[in-house]
Amino acid sequence: MDDYSQPKFYNAGAMKWLCFRLDMISSVTFAFSLVFLVTIPAGLIDPGLAGLAVTYGLNLNMLLSWAVWNMCNLENDIISVERILQYTNIPRTPLFHSKRFGIRSFLASTRKQYYA
Repeated sequence: MDDYSQPKFYNAGAMKWLCFRLDMISSVTFAFSLVFLVTIPAGLIDPGLAGLAVTYGLNLNMLLSWAVWNMCNLENDIISVERILQYTNIPRTPLFHSKRFGIRSFLASTRKQYYA
């Protein structure tokens, strides 16, 4: 792995780890809500409403992972733009001017000499 791809690899690994942890948290929350819906007495909650809650809960994991992944990518893009703005505002180094080491003396010192 070269130096260019190492940060991308670590970034992707950190994002995957965060998505995995959030997926586990949402799965445990979904399991507890299912246990709650099953153990409540009949007639307390409408079965259609309970089924709707379960249906929306199934999509919660995917939606949460998608949101986290996109927020991480957005943060990386914002950091890239900030770096570009910082690099464009770096003051230029002054040019080196010298009569002794000018372009003419450089060209004169680099003339090819042919020996016969």
